Amino acid sequence: MNESFHWLLGNKPISFYLEAMVENRLRTRLSSTLLASALLGCFLVSLTGCGTLVSLSGKQDPPPPRQVYGGVRYNLYEIKNKTVYPFLKTANVLDMPLSAILDTVLLPATFWMSSGSDEEK
Repeated sequence: MNESFHWLLGNKPISFYLEAMVENRLRTRLSSTLLASALLGCFLVSLTGCGTLVSLSGKQDPPPPRQVYGGVRYNLYEIKNKTVYPFLKTANVLDMPLSAILDTVLLPATFWMSSGSDEEK
């Protein structure tokens, strides 16, 4: 090894530093990939059962009556609606199975609410 670089590298060979640089780049790439995956996962989780929550909250215009599987019905309505942006139609298609799961979990409550609304009429 050239003596002029001995103070810069210390007692370690240059291969040690090259391996550290490669490992650091791989770690940075891995962490950015994990971050992107986590953000995508958070986005997809935020879509979970969105149609169900909208149908139960009554935030639609006009607010629909409480219906069994209202989230899936809302998603189908949004997909068939011609005034909805294509991106939102895609989001509704992705949300439909998740809304179906959440509608199934909330089936007793929505059945009770839908039967209660019939008695009020």
